[in-house]
This record gives sequence, C-alpha cells and structure tokens, in this order.
Amino acid sequence: MKRSLVWLAFLAFVLVGCSSSGLVLTPKEGDIPLCAPGHEPIPVETLDVQKKVSCKLGGVDLLFPDGTHLTVDEGAASGSSTTYSPAAQKTYMFYSVGIYGFVAGVGDPGCQVGQSWGSIVGKAKVREAFGKNWTCAR
Repeated sequence: MKRSLVWLAFLAFVLVGCSSSGLVLTPKEGDIPLCAPGHEPIPVETLDVQKKVSCKLGGVDLLFPDGTHLTVDEGAASGSSTTYSPAAQKTYMFYSVGIYGFVAGVGDPGCQVGQSWGSIVGKAKVREAFGKNWTCAR
C-alpha cells in the first residue's frame, strides 16, 4: 500500500511537472535586441531561414501570401500577435522565437487549412508549446 502511494505521488508529480506552460526560451535563446525598424513589409515566406538571428523584428509588417498584413509592433516583437479576418475566415498569427526568428501561421476555424513559415527549430518550439494544430483559429 505504501509503495502504491509513493508511485501515485511520483506519477502526479511527473504529470504536473511536464505540462505545457507555453513557449519557453532560455535567456540565451530569447534575450536579443530589437532590429532597426524596416519600412517594407516582410513576406512570411522569407522567415524560413535556417540560421540563427541576432535581433528581433519590431515596427514591421509581415506580409502573407494572400496580401494580408500583420503588424509586429515593438512590444509584440518579444511575444506573439493574432488577428482574425472575417472576410477570409482565417486567423493570422506570429510568434517570436528568439534566436530562431519569427514563426508565422494562418489557419481557419475548422482546421482544414493550416500553413506556417519559419525556421525548423522555431516551428518545432511553437508546435511543442501549442500543439500540432497551433495554426487553427482560436
């Protein structure tokens, strides 16, 4: 009986300790300065670079393939932003993933359409934090 209680307590600790708490970056991964603001929109397709970045985007617009713009203001450069387009029935989003750059995505409410852009490591970190269907409209 005592052994069962110890095992149950250990299992509860593991389950609670391993639960997802969002996107987590180490200070080395996440503490990078803002880039100088750009004036031209950045196509999300160009986020698929596989090298580490030295600064966070801020004060720029991300341009999605369908022409939708999502503004990354300086405050959001360290986090994420989401916008819903009723006309397109899609949600557009981005996440700042520190040295792994930005990850952008677009999805629909029924999870029928989901597309993402960003580095392999950046997308893996977002998927780990928010699940494999993270591009689904929320």
